[in-house]
Amino acid sequence: MKTLLRIGTLLACLGMGGPAHAEEAPPPAWHDQRVLTADFAFSALATVEDEEWFTIRGIRVVSRKTGQVVQELPIEGAEAIRRDADELVRIVDANFDGRPDIVITYMEAGAGPNYVDGFYLFDARQGRFVPDTDLSQLTQPAIHADGTITSSSRGGCCQFDMATYRYVNGKLVLVEASEEAMTADGKWIETRTRKLVKGKWQRRFKRVPNRPGAQ
Repeated sequence: MKTLLRIGTLLACLGMGGPAHAEEAPPPAWHDQRVLTADFAFSALATVEDEEWFTIRGIRVVSRKTGQVVQELPIEGAEAIRRDADELVRIVDANFDGRPDIVITYMEAGAGPNYVDGFYLFDARQGRFVPDTDLSQLTQPAIHADGTITSSSRGGCCQFDMATYRYVNGKLVLVEASEEAMTADGKWIETRTRKLVKGKWQRRFKRVPNRPGAQ
């Protein structure tokens, strides 16, 4: 099970928390970013939607050695996010290969809990950043120092899903997943989990009374 929400579903859930759009937005402009790697600096093409709200449209990768633009990444469909103009691009080693990768907030949750990031992994053979579909589909992704990546999503008040992934031979692999939901009568919380152990799934089911407000 891959814990993700389709973009259309997320759009329906976000509803609140976005900027108050002006009648006519100014044209996009390039903004130098704070983050640096040993080899690259970055600039983000973004539209100012309303004061601190920006919609990112593209990324320039600049060689720190030559000062020349070595790559441009177009970005389509990103939602407006509330950030400083020089903090639209983040750097993290998303696939644990020892090389920094690019991350952007593709869609914020607004009043809801689910968000989506866009990942661009550095391909050493090409010397370029490449969009990664698998990571970019995960909701609420988190990169952990133990080599795992977690993804979670909430469906309203009564359902919570969590998934854990690892990279195995360069591929993103689901290794653990859980689904927690309240029963229709509101009396029980049911949790279904599965964990990959030595190539086989181990499954568990737990049902406990629903006690609102219990610690």
